[in-house]
Amino acid sequence: MSVTGAPARDSGTWLRTGAGLLALIAGFVLFRLAPLHGPVLLSLGHTHGLDLGDLVCVPVVVLGLWLLRGGPVHRAVLTAMGAAERAGWDPATVGLLVAGSGLVLVWVFVEVDAGGRVAHAGALPATIAIVGLVILGCALSEPGASRSIFGASLVVVLGTLGIGFLIDATDGPAGAVVGPTLLAALLAITLGRRRILAAVVFGITTAVFLLADLAALVDAGRYREDRQLDGGGLGRTAALGGVLLLVGLFRLTDRDRAQQQSVG
Repeated sequence: MSVTGAPARDSGTWLRTGAGLLALIAGFVLFRLAPLHGPVLLSLGHTHGLDLGDLVCVPVVVLGLWLLRGGPVHRAVLTAMGAAERAGWDPATVGLLVAGSGLVLVWVFVEVDAGGRVAHAGALPATIAIVGLVILGCALSEPGASRSIFGASLVVVLGTLGIGFLIDATDGPAGAVVGPTLLAALLAITLGRRRILAAVVFGITTAVFLLADLAALVDAGRYREDRQLDGGGLGRTAALGGVLLLVGLFRLTDRDRAQQQSVG
């Protein structure tokens, strides 16, 4: 019974893996085709970004990741993450710093009009951000990784960010950054329980973002030019990148302190 059951289990595993990969491909195709549109949530340049209609691919991608969980692809990812850690690299920290830097650079490149001066230059920061997010996603696939990184489950983190982005969708063109604001407020609580400095830094970040949100509601003339840029999505991109950078820097300093204590 056990001999015949093993091939059946292997076959089911590979069928599930194949279905998961097909779901991820379908999600990517939906994102590229963009059958629906809506308010801009995040800008990745003058002409590229994430709008509300793109979220139609999220359930398909989530289904694909769920099907892949525990399969050979997921095990290979975990093995690669373990090898990186043994080599002295923390994939989560690398992902946070690379993704955060890329998102902030998107804002910088648009501000200095790098794409207008050098052909396709605007694709560089977007590529950096995507690579960082992929690395971070792989790191988060490890059980308990989200609580280690953000101090909360991944459902809570994404739910908080998602609720904020839905609010941004109603006032997006005005430049609101509610998504990053709520995320920073959450981190002020979750990471603040570990370090007072984290509570202070993310608390200040939340306050600064709140000012931007209030400016989006009050028709202050000096903000009008920024609001018109990419439907307000550019500000959210820079704000989210800043939050990820801060989380990465705190994680980096925590690792350095832990290594120094172990040596001492």
